Amino acid sequence: MKKLRVLVIALVVVFSTFGVASAASYWFSDTIDNWGGDGVWGRVPIPNYPGTYDYQHNITDDVNLAAGDLVTEAYLALDFDWDFNDSITHCSYMFGWDNREFAFIQLDDSGWQFVDEVDNDYEFLTVGVDWLNDDGLLDVSLTVWNPMGTAMAWLDSSTLFGSAETGSGSPAPVPEPATMILLGMGLVGVAVPGRKKLLKK
Repeated sequence: MKKLRVLVIALVVVFSTFGVASAASYWFSDTIDNWGGDGVWGRVPIPNYPGTYDYQHNITDDVNLAAGDLVTEAYLALDFDWDFNDSITHCSYMFGWDNREFAFIQLDDSGWQFVDEVDNDYEFLTVGVDWLNDDGLLDVSLTVWNPMGTAMAWLDSSTLFGSAETGSGSPAPVPEPATMILLGMGLVGVAVPGRKKLLKK
């Protein structure tokens, strides 16, 4: 009988721990790759400074801030494209062209920050979680620059992703049935031999 009580207590502890662990944190992601009327063949042009391209990420569909969920880490991935030449071209008749594009970004009016020289690759930036926990929105402004004023880059997609923790007002996720069945079968397998020994005595 004592073994049965220990087994029941163990079951309660395991199931309660499983529920807490599964409800603690989750991942979110918001990708913008449809630029509407601003896009050309699925990409959007980033103009030379002082021109900017402005857009907004919204994570309120994924993170329930109203229930007390909090973003714990966040990153922005910018996929630049159509960059073929990063050289300075000098032609006759005093004509020159600078093909380099030095990208700068501003998040929620925080001031301009240098990203990198644009290439056909992703650029990853860490995003301050306070901006997201404030209202779930992230305002992004992008511009490119070079000394000749001839910079122009193309952005294929922008992805804001990270992790968040559930608040007290969010329902805990329901454990997967397959996991619970396996766990239950294992516990029954432990209990049956003990029960058989008890019956023999």
